[in-house]
Amino acid sequence: MSRLLVFLFFTLFSIALAVTKDNKLATDSTNLACFKEQCKGGICIYICNISDIDFNRYIIESGEIESAYATWLELTKMEYLPQTLPNENYEYIDEQTTIKYAWKTKDRLEIGFYERENLVGSLHIYKSGKSIVIDDGLHSIINY
Repeated sequence: MSRLLVFLFFTLFSIALAVTKDNKLATDSTNLACFKEQCKGGICIYICNISDIDFNRYIIESGEIESAYATWLELTKMEYLPQTLPNENYEYIDEQTTIKYAWKTKDRLEIGFYERENLVGSLHIYKSGKSIVIDDGLHSIINY
């Protein structure tokens, strides 16, 4: 059952991924609704919902996933996460928590967060034009 939920969660996030240009949100999904929360200093934050699943979308003017990830860490105060990204697929495992880094391409990274083998959230980080988009399903689940 939990594998089905994980599959459905990632499927919904895949549907939610949109093409962005000049911080204007465009999508081919009629079930995705995003509302601009704020925009300043080259960072736009959207509150999004697809099929009753909420997540935050960050659009960061940056050419590199690593620097956008560092900016996201600062914005969200996620000090417990590794400060740098691995260069290849990697799993960080401790007694209760697993973080899985999966590079789909050089411009697309998916990070899954698991507690006791149950998915609790995910980040989808990808390049879109001159910006990096971070779809943050972890932040909305933790409710920071």
